[in-house]
Amino acid sequence: MAPYDPLDIPDLVVSFSKCFSPAFEKLEFQFDYEFTTLFAEDILADPSFALGFDVVAPLLSFSRLTNLQLDWMCTSAINDGSLKIIAQSRPQLEYLQFGCAARRMTPPSVTFIGLVHLIHHCSRLCRIGVPFSACPVDINSEPFSNTTPNEKITEIDVGNSPIVDPITVACQLHILLPKLISVEFFALGDTGFSVPPPFARSGGAEWTRVDDFLQVLTTSVKMKEIMGQNHRSSSA
Repeated sequence: MAPYDPLDIPDLVVSFSKCFSPAFEKLEFQFDYEFTTLFAEDILADPSFALGFDVVAPLLSFSRLTNLQLDWMCTSAINDGSLKIIAQSRPQLEYLQFGCAARRMTPPSVTFIGLVHLIHHCSRLCRIGVPFSACPVDINSEPFSNTTPNEKITEIDVGNSPIVDPITVACQLHILLPKLISVEFFALGDTGFSVPPPFARSGGAEWTRVDDFLQVLTTSVKMKEIMGQNHRSSSA
């Protein structure tokens, strides 16, 4: 099957929002792809497949959603502010897959701050899949500084997210998601295509380093907890 025509998606979303009850708790859009079509280089790099906030805006009325899966839509045109609005409209969200399976070579507009917005406004989240530009941010400024860490999430999916400074990114993730032990990623550079600059460092090696650092950080926390328990026992 040919890939979806991006011009068809807005009409589909509008029709769905008009025909179905906003009381829905689970919403999943799936598109059928041939493997060879999905990874055609000209399609991966086509910016017309990036859908903006106006496309998903009609779905904001589904405020009771606990499970939202829009994984095959290219969400690269959606930025931090738009993702914040999406998060604010769905405080009960527990499961979110948002564009990771699209694997486009259009750089994501969402940054690490967008991920913070999700954690800040959707405290019940236990699974996230969102491509974002992973880079250092100011952890002493809002919204990072006033966001309560989420201890339910142990794994996230970042798709083919570009990354800068894996050590700092791992530390930020650990602060935000202290139980996080694994990052699922897709190395766009492994496809054999010519990869644009933002994705040059989104290969497996960089995200594998994040995984390794997370293991060290979580293991260190567990060891400190055990030492603390032993100390309290010996002092009793």
